[in-house]
Amino acid sequence: MNKKLYTFLIPLLTLYMVIFATVHEAEFSNQCCSPISTILHSNENQTKNMIKITLFVAPDSSYEVLKRLFEMANTSVDIIAYEMWSEDILDLINKSARRGVEVRVLLEKDPYGGSEWNLNMSAMLYKLKLDGLPIEVKLENNATRYLHAKALIVDSSVVLITSENFLPTAFHPNLANIALQPYRTVSRGWGVVIFDANFAAECKKVFDNLYVNESIYYDPSMGAGEKPTITGYMSFSPVFEAKEVHVNNVKFVLSPSNSITLMKEALNLAKNMVLIEQMYIIESDQSVSDLINILDQKVDEGTTVQIILEDNPPGNYNSTAQSLIQRGFHVVPAFYYEPKLFLHNKGILIDDRYALVGSINWSGSALLKNIEFAALIDGTEAALYFKKVFEWDWNKSSSEPFDTDSDGLPNCYERDHGLNPYEVDSDSDGLTDYDEVFKYGTDPKTSDAVTATIENYTNGSVVPSKSIVIKWSLKNRHHVSEVLICVNGTEVQRLDPDKTNATIELNDRAWSMVEVIPKVTIPVKVFPSRVIIYVDSQPPALEILSPQNNTSVKNRNVYIRLIVIDDTSVTLTIYLNSTQVYKKSIQTNITVDIQIHLDYGLNLITIVARDAAGNEAEKLLYIYTTPGAETFLSNMLSFVIILLLLIAAIVLLRRKRSDF
Repeated sequence: MNKKLYTFLIPLLTLYMVIFATVHEAEFSNQCCSPISTILHSNENQTKNMIKITLFVAPDSSYEVLKRLFEMANTSVDIIAYEMWSEDILDLINKSARRGVEVRVLLEKDPYGGSEWNLNMSAMLYKLKLDGLPIEVKLENNATRYLHAKALIVDSSVVLITSENFLPTAFHPNLANIALQPYRTVSRGWGVVIFDANFAAECKKVFDNLYVNESIYYDPSMGAGEKPTITGYMSFSPVFEAKEVHVNNVKFVLSPSNSITLMKEALNLAKNMVLIEQMYIIESDQSVSDLINILDQKVDEGTTVQIILEDNPPGNYNSTAQSLIQRGFHVVPAFYYEPKLFLHNKGILIDDRYALVGSINWSGSALLKNIEFAALIDGTEAALYFKKVFEWDWNKSSSEPFDTDSDGLPNCYERDHGLNPYEVDSDSDGLTDYDEVFKYGTDPKTSDAVTATIENYTNGSVVPSKSIVIKWSLKNRHHVSEVLICVNGTEVQRLDPDKTNATIELNDRAWSMVEVIPKVTIPVKVFPSRVIIYVDSQPPALEILSPQNNTSVKNRNVYIRLIVIDDTSVTLTIYLNSTQVYKKSIQTNITVDIQIHLDYGLNLITIVARDAAGNEAEKLLYIYTTPGAETFLSNMLSFVIILLLLIAAIVLLRRKRSDF
């Protein structure tokens, strides 16, 4: 009964897929070509419709992720790979198939270097098929290109895409004892699992087309191949665990259909930083040259480009690096200080937001001929995850650390832009250099700190009125959302940032702290302005103790005794008959004696006490000065002397006349 139902459902399902593909998809050669702007310009703040993905790194966490996918499979697992040989993966397939999961495996028929490993894996899978398990194995049969993708599709809804072939040196369950089979080093690569039915449908359509139309079933007559030779064992200490994140979108990148187009568009979005890990870069291939030309332009615009390039064959660091360095790129040989690792990755990171993960080498064949799968991820969390991997890899490849001050900006970027790689906040404005570049678009070399300056009062000012107008200026006003005016710690006004003055009320005969406090839109340092102001609205109390008003004195040198009562400093000015004869700052609240020299007769003495607030108190004194006895004697003596001189002159004159 089940076989009859199965026979009935297969044609119906096939018809549905044909109709669905006709209505919703373009032809294979044109699929996946929707504009990159649909994903690369999505809003980072939107959480609705975000896609769950799992990020992983080979060899650190690759096997565990792969194992979990097999364990979660309910109905089907489709595997597409350039190279695949692993007894551990064979065991995962076996266990899944024994649970009733249908497994289809599609491998490259003629990998570069020989097909022995793929044939051997195919033979082992074929044996399981003969045991009655739902496993099929096919080999891609297009001799004009390579099937170079490395992916799994689980239950037609979840997709794993990676840069790594399914080999023990990339996917191993025991990193403490890795069999170096077939390679002598473990393989560094990136991977992503996308939990999105739409993405899976795109991948599955490509898989189905290749599986049905461009491949042949494995047959024992093709040979059983050979197991890879074990060249030794190695332990590797994992650093990066798998991480689940949610991202804005993930785009299916497919060679030869849309990879060059989407990669160009992605690189053209770069403003600050492009990080690339590649096994090799074939500059002479036109499609690769097109990508490099975009990077050239970006460097001219101020973008920093860093590349980790494998130097062991087939890596071509030794023949390519100098040319790339001359273009202004920063290029280092992969794992110069970590011989356990071989860089097999094909990853791109752009501005801590976009990540390309997949099988696409930088060669004309990879971009324009081969079947390649990649995922273009729009999500900061994903980009930062792989950036940490890139940082670790860079530090194992270069004598120049990736990010000495750990501010998120690579040393290469900071040196390119005149920043200090040892200083998190070069301009000391409270924003890290990284946040200035990536979050706020400000210049990390120019301070964005907001400074308020009260302009019409200084600390310790004394004013005569309780109502004052305070004026201020703001530096970097464009970062200010509002201005608070506070008196003695209490907010009294909240103003728009374009306001530059305000009228406030203070307490009389008291000190008040007046503050202008900017509120900012970004977390820069804020320097409010504070002044202490004293209000003194009353004039000084001026009391003349002596002499009394309207009195007569015989001595022209008199002392005026007075006292001034006030809370502030006081300047005393004395005028004698409208002429200023004294001006000094005096002590208040104590008796003061001041000597002045009077004229004879009536003297008008004007005494003015002016406090620090400008308030004045004035007193008038009328003092008569009359000659005393000593003055009379002095005058008489002067008269006698003059009279004697006159008599002497007359006598002398008469003698001269008598001589004639």
